[in-house]
Amino acid sequence: MNSLYTENIEFKDPVFGKLNSKETRAMWRMLCETGKDLIITFNKASVSNNKAVITWHAGYTFPGTKKWIQNVITSEFEFNGTQIAKQNDQFSLQKWFIMAFGSSALFWSWLPSFRKKFQNEARKGLAYYMKRKRLD
Repeated sequence: MNSLYTENIEFKDPVFGKLNSKETRAMWRMLCETGKDLIITFNKASVSNNKAVITWHAGYTFPGTKKWIQNVITSEFEFNGTQIAKQNDQFSLQKWFIMAFGSSALFWSWLPSFRKKFQNEARKGLAYYMKRKRLD
């Protein structure tokens, strides 16, 4: 993915929120390094002018619980020439929580305070990865 991005990529998703260019590149590197069983498939795409919408599936074992995740993601892309300038990923965070943590997540996954705490933890994990790999 990193080779497809412009220098100043703008990225956003439900887990990490909005990331800057360095964070976006580090996120993909981290996910690929830790996702030893990562499987990505593309379902459908629509393209017009400098925009594209792609629905894709990511299957992987979530390291925190060792549970299998089968996430369906819709990515909206904006291009600058042949490179991606913006990427906005959307998926059901509640469904993701249930896959990752089990049915008990149904009771607390909708709470904004829990979602914010989870996002903060994900960002801390990314910051730690970047520091450890000297990517900051």
